[in-house]
Amino acid sequence: MYSITIDELRTAVADYVHGSRDLSRLEAAEIARIDECIRNGLRRFYYPESSGSQPHQWRFLRVNRTVDIVQGQRTTSMPPDHGGFHGPLTYDTPNRSEIVYKTSELEIRQRRDQVLDFSGVPTLYCERWVANANAAPQSLEIEFWPVPSETATAIGWSVVRPLETGIGREYPAGGPEHAMTCRLCVLAEAEMMQNGAPGGYFQSMQVALQGSIARDKTSAMPDTIGYNGRGGPSAPLSFVRPHTSVNYAG
Repeated sequence: MYSITIDELRTAVADYVHGSRDLSRLEAAEIARIDECIRNGLRRFYYPESSGSQPHQWRFLRVNRTVDIVQGQRTTSMPPDHGGFHGPLTYDTPNRSEIVYKTSELEIRQRRDQVLDFSGVPTLYCERWVANANAAPQSLEIEFWPVPSETATAIGWSVVRPLETGIGREYPAGGPEHAMTCRLCVLAEAEMMQNGAPGGYFQSMQVALQGSIARDKTSAMPDTIGYNGRGGPSAPLSFVRPHTSVNYAG
């Protein structure tokens, strides 16, 4: 199995819409319209609640991401593809056991108002959306409390916003396990653009999307249910833990 590429998606849409797999024969406006189909199709795949199914958060979009904690710097701006941390952060340094817990912006603001210049090893952080003034994609900002007294690197589970890096990347997120679903989502968009109504590709896409969601949910199951108090063996379950790591220097 192989991951699908953006060029494969372009070729598939060009073949369906223009009857040609040779992209060099197409006008710039036609290529732009193909890329619009790809963006909309991938939105349909990554955010399936917009396709009429139940909201689902893809497991492959959860990765380990690092963030720099800078001495004297209360806040750190994150890149547009950062969709937020889940749970606490730990220090990406051997033999450090401190935990930075996630909390609300209100709690950090109240603590800051009580002790303006307090600094030390951060124990709390919050995230908030930053206005972008329409100049760039909206992004998140992290605030630490207390103000860091040293420079360090923290790491935690975060969600990737895959389309904020554009469609120029060679491989869309999803891997070979979901490559056919990506292709059908894109072709379903091309079908609606071409015919003005959903058709066969749209129906095939819905079936494939439900299959991909079921596969993704299965991969999230733990190895075992847990302790069996009756003394029998624990029941094995399928589990695939991603080891992808995204580094970001604030």
